[in-house]
Amino acid sequence: MPADVTAAPAGPSGASVDKPTADWRETVPLVWHTDQVPALSALPTHPADRLDQSDRAQRLSRQFTASFVSQGVEPDTDDAQRSTVRVSSEPMVFAPDQWERLSDAVAARAFAMATLADRLRSASASPSADLQPDLLDVVLGAQGAVAIVDRSSGAQSAPALVVAAFDVAITSDGPFIVADCLDAPTGLGEALLVRAITSRAFGTEMAALGVTPYVEHLTRIREAVTELAPPGRPSPRTVLLARPSGRPGYSETAILATRLGLTLASPADLVVLQSRVWLRTLGGVEPVDVVFRSVDESETDPLTHPGGGSTAGVTALLQVWRTGEVGMANPVGLRGLEGGVKGNGSPEASSVIDRSLRPLINPDLWLSRFIGTPSDAEVPVIRVHVVLGQGGVSVLPGGLATSTNASGQTVLQDVWVRAGLTQRSHAAGRAEVPVDLAESVPTSAAEALFWAGRNAEQAETAARLLRVLVRMASDAEPVVLSAVCDVAATITRPAHGGADPERGGADLAPGQQPGGPLAVNAAMQQLWVSAGSNGSVSRSLSLLSMNLLNARSFLPGSTFEVIERVRMASDPLDTQEPGTVNAFALGMRADDVLAGLAALSGLIEESTVRSRARTFLLIGRRLQRLARTVDLLGPVVEQRDAVDDAYLPSVCEAILGSSESLIAYRRRYRTDVVVDCVTALLVHDESNPRSLAFQAASLVGLLTDLPQHPGHRGHVAGAAAIAALVSDASQWSDVAKARASLVQVRTLTASLASMLAEDWFAVDLVRSAGVA
Repeated sequence: MPADVTAAPAGPSGASVDKPTADWRETVPLVWHTDQVPALSALPTHPADRLDQSDRAQRLSRQFTASFVSQGVEPDTDDAQRSTVRVSSEPMVFAPDQWERLSDAVAARAFAMATLADRLRSASASPSADLQPDLLDVVLGAQGAVAIVDRSSGAQSAPALVVAAFDVAITSDGPFIVADCLDAPTGLGEALLVRAITSRAFGTEMAALGVTPYVEHLTRIREAVTELAPPGRPSPRTVLLARPSGRPGYSETAILATRLGLTLASPADLVVLQSRVWLRTLGGVEPVDVVFRSVDESETDPLTHPGGGSTAGVTALLQVWRTGEVGMANPVGLRGLEGGVKGNGSPEASSVIDRSLRPLINPDLWLSRFIGTPSDAEVPVIRVHVVLGQGGVSVLPGGLATSTNASGQTVLQDVWVRAGLTQRSHAAGRAEVPVDLAESVPTSAAEALFWAGRNAEQAETAARLLRVLVRMASDAEPVVLSAVCDVAATITRPAHGGADPERGGADLAPGQQPGGPLAVNAAMQQLWVSAGSNGSVSRSLSLLSMNLLNARSFLPGSTFEVIERVRMASDPLDTQEPGTVNAFALGMRADDVLAGLAALSGLIEESTVRSRARTFLLIGRRLQRLARTVDLLGPVVEQRDAVDDAYLPSVCEAILGSSESLIAYRRRYRTDVVVDCVTALLVHDESNPRSLAFQAASLVGLLTDLPQHPGHRGHVAGAAAIAALVSDASQWSDVAKARASLVQVRTLTASLASMLAEDWFAVDLVRSAGVA
C-alpha cells in the first residue's frame, strides 16, 4: 500500500523552522493526514502470489540499477550513499488539491527567482532600491560562481532562468523548502527512469488512480528551449551539453536527452568559430542554435576564469551568447542564488536571498525554509522540477522523493499525483520544420562506435578461445594446451606485454610447466578477467559498454538491455583458493557472453539505421577480426609443414573452434584436419565470414562508401592492399612466405587503424567549416 504524503513521518526532533508571518498553509489549510489510498489493491491477494514488500523493494532496486544500463547509462555514484540505492515499493501519492497548492508555491518561487536574477544581471556595484544591500555580495561570493552582472545586449534579451528545481521536504506539518537548484538542475532524468520502472510494475494501479503523466511537462521543456533560438531560425539545432561520460550527472542527462530528442554533446564536441557555435561531425562542423546546459557554470567556458581556474568547457561560448547568436538554458550566474543548507550557500546567505524573494511572492504561497540536522535524513525530500517559458511556468506533476533509512541506504520513492476532476490539457507542441540529421554524426560518437566494434570483436574472440580452452583442459596433450595458452597470451595483450607479436608466448610463473594445470588456469584467468589483460573478456566488455554509451543516440533501445545481460554474465567468479578456477562455470559464462554478443550483432544488422555511425562500428569490428584472426593463425602457420606432428590436428581444431569455423570446415571437407584446408578456409575463402579475405573485402566496401575525405584514397588503398595479400595463394605457399604474410597483414591492419583514427577523429575545424 503506497505511502500517501498525508502519512509522512513527523519532523525530526530538534529541527528548527523559520516561521514566516503569513504561512500559505495557514491561509489555505490542507489536510496532510488522511486515509491511505488503496493504490495497490489490484495486486494478487493470495498469499502464495503476493510479493513481500521487502522482496518487492529489492526487485525494484535491482531493476533501477539494471535500467540505468538498459537506458545506456551508468548509475551515478558521486555520493557514497548512492551506491546502495533502494527503490521503495510504496510510491508517495498526492491528492490533486495537495499538489496544486505545492506546485503553485514552487511556481511562485521559480518566477520570483527569475525576476531576481533579471534584476541582478543589470545591477550596478552600488545597492539598488529593490535589492537587499548585501545580496549582490552574497551572489558573487558563492564558491565557483560566475558573475551574474552582464549588461550586454544578448544577455539583457535572454531569459535569466529557464529550468529550475527545488528540494521540498515533506513533514507532518506540510512542505518546506530545502534548497534551490538553479545553475544546472539535475534529477529529472532519474525521475523519468524511476517512473518508467513503476509504470511497468504498477501500470494497472496507476491507471486506476489516474496518475498524471510527465509528457506535457517534457513538451513544455522542448518549447521553452526552442524559444531561445535566435530569430529567423525556423528549426533550431539544440544540443544538450553534458559532462563527459563517467562523470556524476552524465547518466540522467543521457536519459533526458533521449526523451527530449536532443543531441547529446560533451564540451569537446562543440567549438566556437566566427561568432557561432558549431558541433563537430564527420562531415565537418554544423551550426548550433541553442545550448541546453547540464554542466556547472564553472565548467561552461574557461574564459570565465581568467585567473587560471577551470579549463573545462567550450572556449568563448559565453561571448557568442552575449552577441545573441546562440541561445542558452540556463545562462550562467545563477549558482550564487542557490540557497539552503543542502545547497551551495550558507544559512546566512540563504537568509539574505529569502529576504529579497519575500516581496516578490504572494504571502499565501510562501514556503518556509526547513533547517535540518543530521537526523533529518528520514524526512523525504522531493525534487520538484520547473520550466519557465513564454507560456508561463510549468511544474512537473510528481518527481522523485529521496530519504535515508536506518541502514544508511538512499531510498527513492516515485511521486504520484492523482488527476483532478477537470480534464487535463495536452500540449500540442511548437511546429518546427523537419530537418533530416541522418548524416549528422558527431565525431566523438563515430570514434566511440569505431572502438565499440573493436571491443565487441575482442570480447568475442577471447570468450571463444576461453571456451575452447575449458573444453580441452581435461584431456588434451600438454603440447596442445601450451600452444593454445600462447595464443591466449597474444590475444589478451594485443598492444602491450612481453609476448612475441609474431608468436605469442605466455609468461610462466615459477613452478608452472607449459601446458600444465597451473599454466592453463592462469591462461583462463587472463582470458576472463585478469587486471593485466587488456584484451580479457571482462575488460573488453567494460570498454564496449562505455563506448556504446557515448553513442547511445545512434543505437536501438534494446542494445543496452543486451549489454547489461552480457556484463552480468562477465562478473568475476569467486574462487576458494588462489590460482584455481571453476572451469565449468567459466565455460557457462563464456557461452552466455557469446549469446549476448550474437544478439548485439543481430541488433546492429537488423535494427540500426544504415548511416556513417553504423559504418564506423562495422569498420572497427572488421579491423579487430582481421588482427585477431592473424593471431589465431600463428600456430597453424608455424607448423604447417610438420606433417609428422601428431598434435597438429588438435591445435588446428582449437583454432577453428576459436574462430567459429570448425563446423564450416567439417561441412566443407569432411576429413581429418589438414593444414592447407585450414589456411584456405581462414585466409582465402571470401565466403567464410571469419576469413581474412572476407574482412578485407568488407573493409574495402565500407571505406569506399564513406564520404570523401582528404585521406579517403589512402584508406581504401590500405584495405585493398590487405585484400590483395590474403587472396594471393602464392604468398602463402610455404611456411616462410606464410609467416611473412601474417606479419605484413598485421602491420597493414595496424597502420590502417591508426590512419583512420588520425584522419577522421582529429578534425581540422577551420577547414571543415570553410572559414579562414
